[in-house]
Amino acid sequence: MLILVAVYTYFNKQFGIHQEKAHSVKKQVLMASLFGLVIGFYDGLIGPGTGSFLILVFIAVLGFDFVAASAHAKVVNIATNLAAILYFSSTGHILFQYAIPMAIFNIGGAYFGTKLALLKGNKFIRIFFLIVVFGTILRFAYDVLI
Repeated sequence: MLILVAVYTYFNKQFGIHQEKAHSVKKQVLMASLFGLVIGFYDGLIGPGTGSFLILVFIAVLGFDFVAASAHAKVVNIATNLAAILYFSSTGHILFQYAIPMAIFNIGGAYFGTKLALLKGNKFIRIFFLIVVFGTILRFAYDVLI
């Protein structure tokens, strides 16, 4: 799936550059709920690449630009992360000595990434999105082959 996302984004130069919403609010909520269920299942089962899939849905299905899609994907991603924290905390499966420093640096990275995204705009985010998707594909390939 990520390979298709990368190819489509690379060859469709206008993808995510401008915001265009042609759906009613009711239809947007319905589509977002459906895709949220599917991506949430994927996130719980596999995980990596969820943010990329969320951004893809916000752009391709709901008509957002990269900046808006990225911002909305962060909100959804934090909700899924909180759900995972609640579940794994209740079962005692969190390694806090790793999780807490990672969370702190993740927040810092999100802060600086947000500033950079707002400063550089859609074209920059599109390129960075492609780099992240390609990196995720390489990581999956490495995991499968090694």
